[in-house]
Amino acid sequence: MSAFVCPFCQITLDAPVCPHCKASAIVVPEQVSRLVECQARKDDDEDAPKQLPKTSGANVAAAGAGAAAGVGIGMIVVVVFGILGCCVCLPGALVGVGYYFVQKLVGTATDIAITNNVREIAMACHTYHGSKGALPSPRMQPQPPENISPELSWRVSILPQLRQQSLYNDFDKNQAWNGPKNQPLVARIPIIYTHPAGGKPDRTHTRYQYFTGPNTLFPDPLTRVKLTDITDGQGNTFLVAEAATEQPWSKPADMAVGGGALPLPEGRFIAAFCDGSARVINRSSAKDDILRQAIDPKDGKQMPAGWGD
Repeated sequence: MSAFVCPFCQITLDAPVCPHCKASAIVVPEQVSRLVECQARKDDDEDAPKQLPKTSGANVAAAGAGAAAGVGIGMIVVVVFGILGCCVCLPGALVGVGYYFVQKLVGTATDIAITNNVREIAMACHTYHGSKGALPSPRMQPQPPENISPELSWRVSILPQLRQQSLYNDFDKNQAWNGPKNQPLVARIPIIYTHPAGGKPDRTHTRYQYFTGPNTLFPDPLTRVKLTDITDGQGNTFLVAEAATEQPWSKPADMAVGGGALPLPEGRFIAAFCDGSARVINRSSAKDDILRQAIDPKDGKQMPAGWGD
């Protein structure tokens, strides 16, 4: 048989509601209710504050009821079983939500790393400009004593500005990027030129490239551009960006802009501007005609509000 126990008064009852404190009673086996009643009498005899017996299952439930500050036992049961039901019935949904948020976090971390990379590259170009009087040209400028232009990228030219003086010194400025002495150096790619989501740091290719060709900052491989030549504003003109395809980092190869689709990733990409700032560009709000305005430093067109956001 079963009986009712008041979780506060600790007395056995014949009804599910205590007549003294009006609390919802707990249904327990009759033998347990007797233990509760005996303990309550003992406490009264000793004139001590009522304490819940620690060995009784009924009193463990009573303690929980007291902590709930008057919430009905039935409601607590409903909540507990509801939570259990969610855990049992929705593991697929929980895994899906968890995967989504993990992917978002990974994507955010990748964006931050790329943004930092292109910003530091842009600032190295600024430092180069300060010492050479112009931005590094897509192909390295003629070098003494032969005074010829080696087939080496601007990414090699700014190695000293990226704290890679030793690697810069190891390049033979009279050979091409894949010459007998320079070819082994391709494997020593600085980590700043690697893509965070594109493989191991010992890769030899990079996505960080200039825009080159007609109506770009660098219409010719040896074009020397001063920041003052950018009449559309340094903050409105791309300097370096993520390309859709990779190139060997020391090879003077970049994004060639022609009359077709721009050689940029679909959806979104990250670019650094000539003022050293960098941000994510969403192509949904920046079609190719808008992006061409940011590529051309002298078209005289004003960028629309909110482009690329």
